[in-house]
Order: sequence, then C-alpha cells, then structure tokens
Amino acid sequence: MGGWEVAHVQGPALYRALGTYRFALAFMVLVSHTWTFSAPGSFVHNVGLGNVAVMAFFILSGFIIAEAIDAFYLGRPGAFLANRALRLIPPYWGAVLVSICVHASMWRLGTLQLQDYAAPPVDAMLSWQNALVQLTAIVPVFNFNNILPDREWYYFVRFAWAIFVEFVFYGAVAACMIGFSVGGKFLSARTYCIACVVGALSVHAISEYLRPLHSSFAYIPYFAFGVCAYAAVTRDDWVAKLVAAVALFAAVLHFIRYTQGRVNLSAAWLEGLASPPVWTAVLLLVGCGLAIFPLSRVRLSSAAVRRDKWFGDLAYPLYLNHYAVIVLVLSLEGLGVASQITAVIGSLILAWTMKIAIERPMVALRNRIRGADLAIVEPTSSAPQLHTV
Repeated sequence: MGGWEVAHVQGPALYRALGTYRFALAFMVLVSHTWTFSAPGSFVHNVGLGNVAVMAFFILSGFIIAEAIDAFYLGRPGAFLANRALRLIPPYWGAVLVSICVHASMWRLGTLQLQDYAAPPVDAMLSWQNALVQLTAIVPVFNFNNILPDREWYYFVRFAWAIFVEFVFYGAVAACMIGFSVGGKFLSARTYCIACVVGALSVHAISEYLRPLHSSFAYIPYFAFGVCAYAAVTRDDWVAKLVAAVALFAAVLHFIRYTQGRVNLSAAWLEGLASPPVWTAVLLLVGCGLAIFPLSRVRLSSAAVRRDKWFGDLAYPLYLNHYAVIVLVLSLEGLGVASQITAVIGSLILAWTMKIAIERPMVALRNRIRGADLAIVEPTSSAPQLHTV
C-alpha cells in the first residue's frame, strides 16, 4: 500500500462536466424555496429539495477542493484560503447589499413580507450592529456576532449558514495541509489523507451521537464522501472506496435525522423513515452524490465545456441572491403560481447580473493566487482533469 502520486498541474487540463450539475443543485434550492408561493404543504414542498441540494453541494465541495489542492495548492494553505475567501466573500457582500436595499425599500413602501415568520423590528433589522454581523456572518471565529450582544440577528442572506459550514471545512483542510508538513515526514500522502478523513468522521460520530461539539461537525460525512470520491476516481484506491462507503452511510444516517427535525436514533426515527417525503429525499441525496462518479468521467467538446462553465458559474450567485428576490416578489405580488414564476425568472436574472458585476472582475486575481488560468481548458488533454474552483 504505497503512497499516492500527486498531480502538480499548472496549466491546461481536461475539464470535468460538473458545471451544469452545480447549477441544477442551485436551481433545486430555488424551486424548493419558491414552492410555498404556489403549493405549500404539497408532497414536493415536504420533500425539501433544498435540503437535498445543499447536502449534495457539500459532497461536491469535498470532491472539488480535494482536486484543487492536489493540483494547485500542495504546500500552499495560505493561497488556498485566500482564493476561497475571494471566491465566497465578495459575492456574499454583494448579495447582502442587494438584500438590504430590497428590505429597506419594501419597508418604506409598507409592504415588507417575509417567508415563514414576521419581520423583526426595523430598527433592529437595519441597525449598524446587524450590518456588522452581515459582513462577517459566514466567517468562522472572526465574526462580529461573537462579540456583539447575544440576540437573534436577522440575516439578509437567509441561507448563508451553508457558506459558514463551507468555511469550517476549508479551515479544517488548511489545518490538515499545515499538519502534513510534519506528518508527511513519517507517513505517505495516502496514509495521512486517509487518517485525516477517518479522524474527521470520528469527530462527527462523537459530536452527533455522544457529546455535541460544534454544529458544523454534523456535515462532515458529506465532505468526507466527496474527498474520498475524488481519491477513488483518480487513484482507484480500494481503501478510499471503503471509507467513501462509510462516509456515505454516515451522511445518510444524518440526513434521515435532519429531514425529521434532527430526531435521535429511536423508534420515532424508524417511523419517520417510512414517510414518503423522507425516503424520497434520501434516495435523491444518494443519487445526487453517486452522480459525481459518472459525471466526473464525461468528456465534453470545447463548445459543451463553455456551456457547462456558463451554467456552473451561475450556481453560487443564484444561491446567494434568490432570497432577496423572494422577499421582493412576496412583498409586491403575494402568493400564487405567477409569483413563483416571477421569483424564479427574477432570481436567474439577478444571479447573472451579480456574476458579471462581482465575480468576473475577481478572476484575474484568483488566477494569480492559484498559479493557473482555469479559463484555458483543453477537453482532449491527457493531463489530470480539473474543475473550475
């Protein structure tokens, strides 16, 4: 059981067809969150397509980040974190600004309506303290809500909790990269990586079933499965496949509990599993996770790569900005099928606008930090395959 070869890719590479897949997951979140406009309480609404999509995003993130480190960031944890911050934080700030403008405008018109709960007092919503919280809400440890008075803050990007979890994962990955500078003197890259994944799954099991440690640790199995899926695809390693199976099992256990309101493993857990919305959601999650294997091996033409990248680049701004559109449409039009269609179309338009306005200007700087331009793609190259990250 020898060590792994590493990619050390610094140029054109074969593209992975995961862009449209990312967009499909973001669109599932959008559909899930707008379904209350037309059919609240329906079977589709109760399945929770958004929950499925977010957990599948975590799996995909594990896969993509493992590949990015393998190809670009070995021995460069600072560059890795800097590029991740540039990828996630400026678009988030842009989404916060748009959402604040929407909320403030609707409040001034006297029509402000929010999904699922009443609007908080406007003086609290639009206070400078809440604005500070928005700036750092997705950054673990260094966020202002750790030092400001303990109260229920209103988040203008309501679903940003998933980005916070992503940052926890990035921090853990960077720590493992730093640890390899010491551990790599005694262990092969293969042994060290497997030990890190198994250790992370152990932390998850302790936090989930013995003693709560941190809320983000609940999502470790999804990232772990993605990391092992990358190793299985690129190295055909039987241990990676075994650990991937364990991680997927742990993810399914968590997801069954998550879809039922985080119930404990009990008779109630088994009863809930028999519910059609629950097992439908579980099957969808497993299907989304396993879909990465065939999709990562798909070969695309140059034209298909450009289309796939275009859709993939819309995924993150669509996830960030659709809540502001939901608030706007709900406040102006109320519920109904026409409102849902308006919210979907408006979210797509705003996502494309924010991609052009905020993400595109960051590309050159991110390429410089990465050390390669991912816009240069050779679909027929024999080099290791890379996906835009």
